[in-house]
Amino acid sequence: MVEVLQKRFAHFGLKYSIGGQISFDVFPVGWDKTFALRHIAGEHYDEVHFFGDKTFPGGNDYEIYTSDATIGHTVAGPDDTIAQCRAVLEGRTPAGTHASGDGATAAAAATATTAGAGTAAGAGGAKA
Repeated sequence: MVEVLQKRFAHFGLKYSIGGQISFDVFPVGWDKTFALRHIAGEHYDEVHFFGDKTFPGGNDYEIYTSDATIGHTVAGPDDTIAQCRAVLEGRTPAGTHASGDGATAAAAATATTAGAGTAAGAGGAKA
């Protein structure tokens, strides 16, 4: 359905993605979840982790999950989100981690993350 909408209404400059179990999102191109990264761009975080459940192409977490500015984590629900956050804070790389960009790749390859002031995290897809 999302692919059909994207092709049919491409001339409107809108992006379509799967937003939940029974919904889809429509927003201007560039206004996906990566938009939030603009607000922390000057903060000089060593790493930015994103946790979401719709991290596949067409899902509403895909762009930020695959962004060069983030280390993305695919989660299956609230409990999995908590477990993966704990793993990151303990310096482990949880399953479902996608690293892109120079900083993200190095961080995931090292499998050791320093929690604290140098780390930002966001959870988009997992809802309690």
